[in-house]
Amino acid sequence: MKSLLTVFVCMLLVTACSHFEEPEMIPVEYTEVESQPRTRAAVVASDQNPYSLSNVQEAYNDLRPSLGLPAKTIAASHHYVRFNIQDSLMYKTVHDDLGLELIEYPLDIELTVTEMNAYMSNTSNTWYYTVVPAGFTYPQGVSYEFLDYVYMQGEPATRAPGETPQIDDEDYDLVIEKAMQNNGINVASLTRGAAWYPSATIKFVEDYNGNTINLEGVKVR
Repeated sequence: MKSLLTVFVCMLLVTACSHFEEPEMIPVEYTEVESQPRTRAAVVASDQNPYSLSNVQEAYNDLRPSLGLPAKTIAASHHYVRFNIQDSLMYKTVHDDLGLELIEYPLDIELTVTEMNAYMSNTSNTWYYTVVPAGFTYPQGVSYEFLDYVYMQGEPATRAPGETPQIDDEDYDLVIEKAMQNNGINVASLTRGAAWYPSATIKFVEDYNGNTINLEGVKVR
């Protein structure tokens, strides 16, 4: 479940690379393509995604007695979808203009490195996976498929003024941990307290002068 646990949460914070190597194209206006969300019709989403809304709700309900949590129906914060990207102009529309992180392989199933590389090296693959905010307005002319409802809670510093999370920050990590445990993912036990959000800095050393420099905008898979 490496791809899920690393990319699913980080995808809104990092930039992606395109495998399109086409020359610059003159922008054209796409004609609208009718594309209705389909729940598991063409693709069956994994039921072991700990960020799936149903799994988060189940974990929250499991922890209610021990943590004294109020009864609550959690609403989806995001939708897990995939876009059918046919060319570099479509990619630019979705990735650059809309700012969505696009991943060449499914995010809700465990893949081996070989399987990930097979997805990424397959130039005929036109499906890119991502999460979009609930209520997202989809671009015209780019077909997509709805895969699942998701709940993810951002770091307090990234929230809009006055935005209140559905789960208290001190309880959110415990709920996600429980969702992981319910789905057979081994995680280190967390204790109730201030929420923890992962962060990292990647650095490299210049061969010329030996200076250490922070490497920005790198996608970690």
